[in-house]
Amino acid sequence: MGAAVLLAAAVLVASYGQRRAAAARAQTAPTLLPAASAAPSERDTPSGTPLLDGKKTELQASWSQARGAWFSAVVGAVALAASLIALVGQVRINDQQIGLNRQTALHTAQEHAARVAIWHTDGRYSDSRVPKGIDVFVQNMSPAALFDIRILAATDSGAGAGDAELDIGTIPPCTTVRVRAAAPALQHLRRVTTGSASSVPLKLYFTETNRTWYATGGTLVLKSNDNADWFPPSESFPHLRSGGGVHATQAPGCG
Repeated sequence: MGAAVLLAAAVLVASYGQRRAAAARAQTAPTLLPAASAAPSERDTPSGTPLLDGKKTELQASWSQARGAWFSAVVGAVALAASLIALVGQVRINDQQIGLNRQTALHTAQEHAARVAIWHTDGRYSDSRVPKGIDVFVQNMSPAALFDIRILAATDSGAGAGDAELDIGTIPPCTTVRVRAAAPALQHLRRVTTGSASSVPLKLYFTETNRTWYATGGTLVLKSNDNADWFPPSESFPHLRSGGGVHATQAPGCG
């Protein structure tokens, strides 16, 4: 809108400059007079007056032409400014459209991944086969199967303190799995206390369709070239101890 107004102003200024230039040319054009039968006497034509009038006319014409040139320069500057404003506006629109397209594509890609959840409870039993630890649940409420599922849990003691991992393979659609996870030998799972509750920070890596995701604490990240360092390869961490196998059940309300 602003560019259109500037362009209209430029057109008006150009038109005015052209009219001024035309008037200047009309003033400087020679006027043909009919031939006189006899030369005027000095009494009829005062000495020097025609020459002064001619110089005055030429100066007026030059001034008018200069103003016309000035107006033309203003028109060019206004037109250039209008073009720049239009260009900047178009670039901004293009950037906004690209951002919108990316958001739309990400929203579409998250259609399945957003229906995957992970949580844990404290393990209620342990024995020689099942180590004392937490029961981790991974729920797939989407119609797509999940592959290459890795659970990472935080540890806070020992030489390998940081994260430890557990690979549980594949989860079919509409399925919840439960698996026991315990810290590696000589380590403990790290707990974060919030109010009266404590929990172990968990991370989940999985692939669905042809996309790989990272999920933790309500954050869902799609793997790309820009964040590949967020997705360490398998076997990058010590293994969580487990036991009792992976237990799968039908996810309620999925279909």
